[in-house]
Amino acid sequence: MLKKILLLTFALMLSGCGAVNSYQHLAPEEAAEIIAKDKTILLLDVRTLEEYEKKHIPNAVLLPIDEIKKGNFSPLTDKNQKILIYCWTGRRAENAAAILVENGYTNVFEFGGIVDWTGAVEGTEVAK
Repeated sequence: MLKKILLLTFALMLSGCGAVNSYQHLAPEEAAEIIAKDKTILLLDVRTLEEYEKKHIPNAVLLPIDEIKKGNFSPLTDKNQKILIYCWTGRRAENAAAILVENGYTNVFEFGGIVDWTGAVEGTEVAK
């Protein structure tokens, strides 16, 4: 019996079952609460420079998804830091989150797009 349990445990370990290697999705409201309370997070905007300049969440760091796809993680120096990711509608944020997790980042969250964001924003479109 013990041998069967050990074999089953070993098989599960090899298959990756039980291992969490994913990012978490947050509602924009949940992200807003974390941003307000936790000053150690890295808020990551994965849109283009042009989109970022028009409208972004204050204190967001820009790292376009195309750079992430190339393996450029330069502003992301701590793989254990809490990273909250957004884009315009959510698709690029999900892709970026998956890539970061695949590359060893352990505390990754995405909260969709700025289109659903009700908090503060800044940029050239906002200044009008």
